[in-house]
Amino acid sequence: MVDVQTMIDDAISAAKREQLVALSNECQLSMADLDGTVQPIIDSCTKEAISVRTFLLSFLCQLVVFE
Repeated sequence: MVDVQTMIDDAISAAKREQLVALSNECQLSMADLDGTVQPIIDSCTKEAISVRTFLLSFLCQLVVFE
């Protein structure tokens, strides 16, 4: 038997997907084009990449503050 949380999660996912499809249709953008554009961004957001970006941003901010 499917538990209630799984049913809720599935309903939320379906609603989000429907809204995304509606918005892409409204903007005359295919879901394949949207996926092709967004997926490389998602792929580049690894924990290591975020950690390096955070370090660099902190380092650069310190340089600006101490100048």
